[in-house]
Amino acid sequence: MASIRALVTPEMMKWARERARLSVDDAAKKICVSASRVGEWESGQTQPTLLQAKKAAEVYGRPFAVLYLESPPRDFDLIRDFRQLPGVLGGEYSYALTMLIREMQDRQEWVRDMRREMCLRPLEFVRSSSRGANFINVANDLRTTLGVRDGDESSWPTMNAALNAW
Repeated sequence: MASIRALVTPEMMKWARERARLSVDDAAKKICVSASRVGEWESGQTQPTLLQAKKAAEVYGRPFAVLYLESPPRDFDLIRDFRQLPGVLGGEYSYALTMLIREMQDRQEWVRDMRREMCLRPLEFVRSSSRGANFINVANDLRTTLGVRDGDESSWPTMNAALNAW
């Protein structure tokens, strides 16, 4: 019995892989196919099976449906690094960091949705500082908001204890 092919867009397959900061070889290893197969998907010579496309979406850290778009979305940056000068391109992130940032963004969205469903007010300190704010002042403001005094962290024996205290 033949496998069902996913009618994904070759351009999106390539875009998703590149945005995940993966080479063709690395992507192929993670998807468990040959590098030539990934190249064929990206050039439009062949199409992945549904299972292969789902695995690729998972590896690339993208929703499966994104692979069906006609072209990459605009302004779909992973993060904007405000610690750089305007017009200067930032450095490349590793695959692990890219996936970690995407996971944290998903968790932030989940917390926002949960708080909204529970009819809770947005957290006041989120987005409370400006782009040019002094980071020491921002950190002190967060400490005050969270009720953490200087030296408190020295009494926390583990990372979990620190997270629980915060």
